[in-house]
Amino acid sequence: MACWKIEAVDAASFQVLMPQEQSAYWKKYARDKNYVYTGGKRLYGADVHTFLSLNSWYAKDKERVYFIGTPIVSADPLTFRAVDDTVYGKDKVAAYDSGVVISGVDPVTFVNVSGKIVKDKNSVYYVLTDHPEVIPGADPESFVVLDGLYSKDRLHVYYATSLVDGADQDSFLAFPLSASPFDAKDRNHVYNAGRIMQGVKPDTVANPPKR
Repeated sequence: MACWKIEAVDAASFQVLMPQEQSAYWKKYARDKNYVYTGGKRLYGADVHTFLSLNSWYAKDKERVYFIGTPIVSADPLTFRAVDDTVYGKDKVAAYDSGVVISGVDPVTFVNVSGKIVKDKNSVYYVLTDHPEVIPGADPESFVVLDGLYSKDRLHVYYATSLVDGADQDSFLAFPLSASPFDAKDRNHVYNAGRIMQGVKPDTVANPPKR
C-alpha cells in the first residue's frame, strides 16, 4: 500500500473520521485542529469544527455536503443524510447517487433495496444513470430482490426491469449465479435470463440451496 506524507498537518490533533459502524478499510476523511483532509490531501473550504463523516462516501459540514471530497452544490447540509453505507444519500428535496441528483424520486420515502435497485412510496427503480428506470408495475411495499437479476412482489416476478411472462410468483425460485444453463424455476417452468426454457421440466431441476 502506497504511503505519503501529508504536508503541514498537526500530528498531535490529527484524527481519522469514521462512523462507528464502518469497517476500518474505509477511512476517507480526517482532520486536525486546523483542516479537514481526504485522500491524504487538504479539503479546501471544509469547516473543521462542524465537519462530519456520514459513511464511506459522504460527509458534510455546516455549509456543504461532500461525496468523496467533492462538494455537492445542490445538497442541503442541514437535512442531508447518507442512505446506509452506500453511494446513495438524500435531503429534504432530492435523492442522490454518487453525489448526482436522481430525477423523479421521492426523497422522503427513498430507500436502497439492493445495489442499483432503489424504491420510494411510488415505484421501484433501476438506477443506472441520473434518470432511473422504473420497473413497470412493481409494488414498492412487497418488492424483494432474489438471486441473480430476479426480483418479485406480491403479484409478479421480474428479471432486471422486465416482467417474467408466465412466472408463478408463489413457487418461483431464483438460483445463485453459476455456470448452469438455467437460473430460476417455478412449479410450471424453468428459466434462463427471464425466459422460459422450452422442453425442460421443473421437476427434473433440483431446487437451489436455501439461504
